[in-house]
Amino acid sequence: MQERSLLATDHKSLTDTRMNTVSRGRADGRAEGRWIAFALLVGVATGCNDGLGRVQGQVRLAGERIIGDEQTIADITFSPAGGSGSVATGSVDTSGVYRLAVGTKDGIRPGKYNVGVLVRRVDAPDGKTGYPDVKILSARKQANPATSGIVADVTPGSNTFDIEVDRAGAAEK
Repeated sequence: MQERSLLATDHKSLTDTRMNTVSRGRADGRAEGRWIAFALLVGVATGCNDGLGRVQGQVRLAGERIIGDEQTIADITFSPAGGSGSVATGSVDTSGVYRLAVGTKDGIRPGKYNVGVLVRRVDAPDGKTGYPDVKILSARKQANPATSGIVADVTPGSNTFDIEVDRAGAAEK
């Protein structure tokens, strides 16, 4: 009987020790969690301080804002003006805004970029060929970053560049 009582006492002591350890760990965990939350907040507020520029904007075709959909497609290309570096691309979405990325990575290195914009309309396939009818709406020379004459200076953090392009035929004459 004495032995049983000793085991019961040891079990209670062991449980109390575990509870204290868990309680202490939990309090420390809360403090650690607060530090992690603070670090995340600072990272978000400073744009994670990765030094990249986040680029977005709108495209206007002869003054008319482009809204992307299944038929109207506007592709934007930022090519480094110095010739070396990654090319960033984006497309105007259904809210009328483009956002640039290099592959799947959001953001581009700061610097000067030559910009190209191609706006096109894709109509349903015709009965003769079965291929969709694609009509280029923007000036062809503005589709090529090297010939467009559109330049952007990207800085670290948030950048907004609204771009105006001419209708096809207008700038080529």
